Amino acid sequence: MLQTLKQKSLKSQLPVLLILGVATVALLVVVAPFFLALLTGPHPFDPYECDDVTALEGQYVAADLDTLFDYYAETVQSQSSGRDKTVSREYILPIYTTDDDVYYVGVEVKTNKMADAEAVLDDTIRLLNDEDGSYEWDGSLLSVRGTFCEMDDETKDLYADYIDYMEISDEDAAHFLPLVLKDGNIAGWKTDSIIVLVFVLAFVLICFIRVLYLVLTGSYQKQIKAYIAKSMDPEGTEHALDLFYEGTPEEEKHLRMDRNWLLYDDNTNPFVLAGRDIAWAYQHLTRQKMYGIVTVNKIYSVRVCSVSEDRRTREHTIPVRSEASAQELLGKLNRLYPDAAYGYTPEIEREYNADPAAFQRKVQAARRAEGETAPAAPETAE
Repeated sequence: MLQTLKQKSLKSQLPVLLILGVATVALLVVVAPFFLALLTGPHPFDPYECDDVTALEGQYVAADLDTLFDYYAETVQSQSSGRDKTVSREYILPIYTTDDDVYYVGVEVKTNKMADAEAVLDDTIRLLNDEDGSYEWDGSLLSVRGTFCEMDDETKDLYADYIDYMEISDEDAAHFLPLVLKDGNIAGWKTDSIIVLVFVLAFVLICFIRVLYLVLTGSYQKQIKAYIAKSMDPEGTEHALDLFYEGTPEEEKHLRMDRNWLLYDDNTNPFVLAGRDIAWAYQHLTRQKMYGIVTVNKIYSVRVCSVSEDRRTREHTIPVRSEASAQELLGKLNRLYPDAAYGYTPEIEREYNADPAAFQRKVQAARRAEGETAPAAPETAE
């Protein structure tokens, strides 16, 4: 029986495993370039000795920049106070090739490095305006670690507007490449986006491993295994359950029962109880409410409570379609297990929680005194 239930669990969880597995692989493919870039590290980049500017796109580099020519774009954020805040700027970076040619690309920096970029820009302006040869480098540097990316359409338009505004000739404009070195960008991804993706990947992977572990180890049948192990004769109990499972048809979906056993096997949360171990059963109703006011759905179930299990595990749930289905199931339980209490009242709950064994003895004594089986009580717990 346990092996059959394990196979049913595996079959029911295959779609979940497939979805989680595909999601894991897809996320790994997405973040693989990021991890590869982290492992290999950024390539040192010297803007004064570039072998091939056409190979820059996609390169993850680290550089110390001491020359910037103006900025052509900035991102401004409007704040609730009414003041605007500049959150990033894109400066023009000259790149000198080994064959003594000069090309220009953008370099994007965020607020945290904007002061460094402005210092480098001011120093470059002093150099360009030096007429008497008195210029001395003041040590300003902008340290960046990021990826050369193609500019988006909006940035290209701003780039072109700057070139037109500066009245740069077509010949020189051909040396302005539509590339931007984005500081903090790794393998084409923003660091913040990668962190989110890594957390999502970790969560999906943990879920996949957990479901796979539960299926392969039979952990979904944990209650049944524990119930068998606690019996006086575990081997005999398991054999009896095998015979019961094979010889008893389902009363309802996933539900098998006779006078000796009750088994509910919903694939992921099955349970089994000996007939003599059932002390109390009642109808339970869960109301799903919109905004905590309007009831939009009612979920009915039958709760079956045992004597021998501990407080954390002794109450089991059998979902049903409606109140009529719940009452019908309680009637069947009442006929099969007449020594249990049926229906809900706060008093029954208090007595059962105080001492399940004493509660069962009291119910059995009352039934013997009555000499008949009492009908299932209509009260419902919510």
